[in-house]
Amino acid sequence: MKSLFNIFYIPAISLALLSCSKDDNENAEDNGNKTELKVSLGYSHSLVVSETQVLWASGLNENGQLGNGSNTNSSVPVKIAEQVIQASGGNSHTLFIKNDNSLWAAGSNADGQFGNGSNTGSTTPVKIMEGVTKAVAAQRFSIILKQDGSVWTSGDNLGGRLGDGTETDRNTFVKILEGVKDISAKSNYALFLKTDNTLWGAGTNGNGQLGDGTITNRPDPVKIADAVKSMNAGIITTMFIKNDNSLWATGWSIYGNFGSPDFLNSWSYTVPVKLMDGVDKVAVGSVHTLVHRTDGSLWASGRNNQGQLGTGNTTDVATAVKVLDDVKDVVANMNMTIVIKKDKKILVSGANQYGSLGNGSTTDLSQFTAFALP
Repeated sequence: MKSLFNIFYIPAISLALLSCSKDDNENAEDNGNKTELKVSLGYSHSLVVSETQVLWASGLNENGQLGNGSNTNSSVPVKIAEQVIQASGGNSHTLFIKNDNSLWAAGSNADGQFGNGSNTGSTTPVKIMEGVTKAVAAQRFSIILKQDGSVWTSGDNLGGRLGDGTETDRNTFVKILEGVKDISAKSNYALFLKTDNTLWGAGTNGNGQLGDGTITNRPDPVKIADAVKSMNAGIITTMFIKNDNSLWATGWSIYGNFGSPDFLNSWSYTVPVKLMDGVDKVAVGSVHTLVHRTDGSLWASGRNNQGQLGTGNTTDVATAVKVLDDVKDVVANMNMTIVIKKDKKILVSGANQYGSLGNGSTTDLSQFTAFALP
């Protein structure tokens, strides 16, 4: 089913917010004092977990989301913590997990997104709980995946995005699901990948991003698809990869963010549509998309007004074009992109007003540029 895009969602894009999977969102795994290099993007700040388990951050810091005890923005990476194995940036807060599986938070807590029973934020990391394997910081809310496979949420509950069957805000974590192996969120909805490879979603659904054939908000999780191996939540576009490496999308199609000439009109797709085969990973920003193919190449499409596609210009791309080879991982959020290459170099492009891309400047980057990791 299709429905015409409601133009009243356009302002929400600029106000809304990934996120960190290996993107918003890689499950936390520790190997002694070493870990896999990981990256995450908040709305206006970036996070890097080094192989030595040091968490670095750069960008906007008005709420203390950089976790260094100040409210001063930084265009170069500042150190937040050690012994970190996974991190995630939201629009104004940061979550991270240490190698003992403890959860920590910094930044704004005005909506209870820390889940610690208060609404008081912190410019330095605050310990929240134990037993967490993955954390996702989104727009004024948080999702955590515990070691037992249960999912817990807290914060602002607009449209039921906490998935607890209500639209009541929470400042303590509430359990919503069991049997889950991955989570993803950036803006007003959340995705949950269960151990049986079924994909579920909850929250706002005005553009069909939950893929259930409607534009009705869902405060209780609804099933989106079967045989799914990975997914990424955008702002109002969901993309996921099935076990056969086919890429699917549901939600808002505009500026060519679906990466195919078959989907160039501005539509809201309320059920998933197949985009292409041979995909290993997908990263969804505001209205731009990065596709990591099984051969290690990276392809980009969609909005490019701040250079987020890394093509060397600011021209929108309606049909996906190859931008890099030898890529290991990619993350997108809002109008930013961050890439890890197979040689472990970190590259960034896109919006850089607050120094979010960590290259020592506050100038937008239309060409992939090195992140200045100390």
